[in-house]
Amino acid sequence: MRRSLLRWYGLFLLLVSQLLVFAFGVDSVFASTAGVTYALLVVAGTLFVVAGSRREVSLLGRTLPWNVLAALGIVCIAATVLASGFIDLLAGDRSRAALAYALVASLGALTLVVIGIDVARGGRHFRLPDD
Repeated sequence: MRRSLLRWYGLFLLLVSQLLVFAFGVDSVFASTAGVTYALLVVAGTLFVVAGSRREVSLLGRTLPWNVLAALGIVCIAATVLASGFIDLLAGDRSRAALAYALVASLGALTLVVIGIDVARGGRHFRLPDD
């Protein structure tokens, strides 16, 4: 994936998050734990749009390169995966299926965090070429 494609991926995430609000309504999205997922999708989408559009951004006196912004977006996606894995457990479901899903979601989130760390460090294993 090239850096410029991050902009389009971010716009897609922002569109999906807005479609969730349109389809289910503001009250249902923010009344449950889905509000956390919605907020993380919006933050991830915004980070990807900025990472795909600018080489670096100054924030609170620090200059962040685009790959750090992309890595933060990946970590936000990891957090949405983790949150989706624990929704049933938080609702009180202690079945084997809910526990297995939480375990698989945790492993998936951990994998995404490792990818995000590698991207933030310059992409030795997971390279996002600059345009």
